[in-house]
Amino acid sequence: MDDVECVPAADQPESKPFRGRDALAKYANGWLEVFDHYAIEPREYLDLGEYVVVIGRVVARGRGSGVETSDEDAWVWRFRDGQAIEYKECGTKDKALQAARPAGS
Repeated sequence: MDDVECVPAADQPESKPFRGRDALAKYANGWLEVFDHYAIEPREYLDLGEYVVVIGRVVARGRGSGVETSDEDAWVWRFRDGQAIEYKECGTKDKALQAARPAGS
């Protein structure tokens, strides 16, 4: 997973794509610093060959404010030889399915 390409949602504060396992861990840990509770609740997995679409919900509580929030979300993971090579935050199932289509199809 050293070469995983990561594409955060366009509406995120850190929305620029980045690369690498350590960068992905740093990105994920950034969310954990802001929230004292942060959970991803997967509800559906769609196996599309080298792509896996995950549909779920994010549930979080602000560390300082205590405000709880939740929202539906969707993610695409792309695998090659058993290793994640791409991760995209898509927001909706439709956008995730679109992102999982190989170029030119």
